[in-house]
Amino acid sequence: MQDYLKGKAMKIRITPHPLAGTIRAISSKSATHRELICAALSSRKSKVACTSISDDIHATIECLEALGAKITENDAYLSVQPIDRENLPKMPVMNTKASGTTLRFIVPIITVLGCGAEIHMDEGLSHRPMQPLLHCLSEHGGSFHWAEQKVLIIYPRPDITGGEFTIPGDQTSQFISGLMFALPLLKQEPGEEDPFITVVGTFESRGYVEMTRSVLARAGIDMGISARSRGCIQIRFQSDRGYRRYDVPEKLETEGDWSNAAFWIVGSVLSGGDTIKVEGLNEESEQGDACIERMAREVISVARGNARIVDIRNIPDLMPVLAVLSACNNCETLFTGGTRLRIKETDRLKTTSAMLQNFGIDVEVTEENLKVKAHGRRLHGNCTIDSFGDHRIAMSAAIGAIYADGPVIVERAEAVAKSYPGFWEDYAALGGKIEFL
Repeated sequence: MQDYLKGKAMKIRITPHPLAGTIRAISSKSATHRELICAALSSRKSKVACTSISDDIHATIECLEALGAKITENDAYLSVQPIDRENLPKMPVMNTKASGTTLRFIVPIITVLGCGAEIHMDEGLSHRPMQPLLHCLSEHGGSFHWAEQKVLIIYPRPDITGGEFTIPGDQTSQFISGLMFALPLLKQEPGEEDPFITVVGTFESRGYVEMTRSVLARAGIDMGISARSRGCIQIRFQSDRGYRRYDVPEKLETEGDWSNAAFWIVGSVLSGGDTIKVEGLNEESEQGDACIERMAREVISVARGNARIVDIRNIPDLMPVLAVLSACNNCETLFTGGTRLRIKETDRLKTTSAMLQNFGIDVEVTEENLKVKAHGRRLHGNCTIDSFGDHRIAMSAAIGAIYADGPVIVERAEAVAKSYPGFWEDYAALGGKIEFL
């Protein structure tokens, strides 16, 4: 069933059927990226728990291996032999593929390590924001060049300076996390002030920066996040820990992924309520999408004929599946704060709108909002929905098919491999009726 892992274009026909059963959440993709990086920068061998190696995680592994780390799969763990920072390869060639997380985390690290690199990427990723991060690093001596649209050159620079790293907070929190990984690697002269990060403007998806802080703390790097004057946020090393060395424990356990569990949580609602139990989730998680259960309850609790406003500024990845849930209700839902959805794997305001329209739902799209006008009936079946190569659209369409009045075909269904390679197997295990075309 996993031909899509080999890059084969795939269509799936789904016959509407409720889902039910117990499933274990896959390892958090967001946490696994972070833990692998800390392990690769550490001073000792370690293991990172990982129950699902998605395309994005493969990209991070391959980039770390290009820097000299050795990472092998061992049961439900990834064994990590750290990078030898005294013998770094010069200008290694690597490929971040379609993983924005990998690109934005690895660029600051390579810049500070000083070895340079030639980074290839998928065309879609090359169109997503990078300039604010490159500008920030250039202010400290970094040197970059786009050799082609899909190739970023980082020139070797052994003398990256410290001080204040200023970065906007309103485009992606991945810029901030990338800098947090890099700052402990900076060389520091005796008596020199520790480097620090200043986040200016709106600080969106702060939960993922808090996750970075927590993972770094487990690796021996203690950073604090605090408000400053003029509305900015500063991230500094804590004064009682001295200057900083990655030192991870021998084993790093990874919590379950709320972003991908969201599909089963919504699927449970559309199957009649409480039909699916998802194990392995941390109720106290700092993952931004850990709010999905509350958000799902709020969406379905709106009385018939009323309207609801849902701000998805800090939970953009949940918008497609929450939009599907709202389409199955009998009210109007306005999703606001969706500017960053324009710069995801696809323009998700447009692709979510297209998906819902194929399901027979009236929608309105503005620059940053999506209005869903549900009609209180089953979603239209006997339709074909293109995922546009976007994993979250493919999985959201599959969940919507539960509540359709006829079969639904999902095109480019292989897109799920980006974050959840076993999605279709798990869908079938829960009783989903799927046919590979």
